[in-house]
Amino acid sequence: MSILVSYFSTGGVTANAAKKIAAVTGGRIFEIEPEIPYSFKDLDWMDSHSRSTLESKDPNAKVALKKLPNLIGVKTLFVGFPVWWYTCPKIIDTFLASLNLKGIQVIPFCTSGGTPLQTCEKKMKASNPGLDWKPGLRLTASTTLEQIRAWIDSLNLA
Repeated sequence: MSILVSYFSTGGVTANAAKKIAAVTGGRIFEIEPEIPYSFKDLDWMDSHSRSTLESKDPNAKVALKKLPNLIGVKTLFVGFPVWWYTCPKIIDTFLASLNLKGIQVIPFCTSGGTPLQTCEKKMKASNPGLDWKPGLRLTASTTLEQIRAWIDSLNLA
């Protein structure tokens, strides 16, 4: 089983969650990076004119990606992100739209202090209806390897 654990992270929490998932699954890691990195000011959610705020308000926003992963042989793709404005960042929409995911299981995971993943999953599935979605998980900094293992075991990955 070939697994790719992809993630977008700005503060390190999602990167750490991805590393835990990779440790449990034996998957390889891929960092989703914007072509133009986000600055601290870009991420100021209290500024109505910050880059991340403007992207979140624009349903057609696209975020240029630095690179795309090689999906040859990949059967399962984990896609991780921090929750922004109760959903996934626009870079995740761009990432998913840029890949040929036919025949690949897609499993979202997010990091959030309170927003449930189901809020994000609903939007992601609506934007990408033809994908083979598996149930995702919201992780926090305190999520253990045992909790991740139990979730992954429940997915019955092929």
